[in-house]
Amino acid sequence: LAERLGADIEVDPAFRELPSPVGIVDRREWLSTFMQQDWAEQNPEILAWRDTIWSALFELESPTVVFTRFMVINAVVSRLRSAVETVCCVPDNGSITCLELEGRALKLAEVGRQHQTLVN
Repeated sequence: LAERLGADIEVDPAFRELPSPVGIVDRREWLSTFMQQDWAEQNPEILAWRDTIWSALFELESPTVVFTRFMVINAVVSRLRSAVETVCCVPDNGSITCLELEGRALKLAEVGRQHQTLVN
């Protein structure tokens, strides 16, 4: 996409995967439990991760494409919908969720194609 648009690629750590308090061996079980919880049940590190994503969206200075993961999308969409659940949508692999910045307000323009994504 960058080549086609003649744009530069920048890796922004703000849009990184959900940090896990457990090792890779136990991650699947932890993630499965996490996805059934509410944001109010999360530890400060997880909430800071979510706040970092939110803040980074307001720092973008021009139309931007962010390639990211399932939980990053849910962190943003849940906040825009005022949803309490950590999982409020199930974006399919390769789906496109569109946001619009109107002044200092972020708006959910379109939620991408939904699917029952497998956690692996």
